[in-house]
Amino acid sequence: MSPSQTTSRRMGLMWGVHSVHSRDVSAFEEMVGKAKRMALRHHLATGGDRIVIMAGIPFGTAGSTNVLHVVRLIGDELERHSTPE
Repeated sequence: MSPSQTTSRRMGLMWGVHSVHSRDVSAFEEMVGKAKRMALRHHLATGGDRIVIMAGIPFGTAGSTNVLHVVRLIGDELERHSTPE
């Protein structure tokens, strides 16, 4: 996820990367929650899957990628994004 259209397009050219252009976030937990929602919304993962999130803290600083976070998709976020049968 990136608030920059240019960055989002460049990331989309990399193999294995699904880039999403979105509004900027201001906190780490907000970024993790948004990444989980985007993975579910774009059907890249389902319940129980793990996703890898790369980020740079502080946000908005070019070249500051210094976080690699692995999270599992569980809990109430699955209920909000489940598809009706």
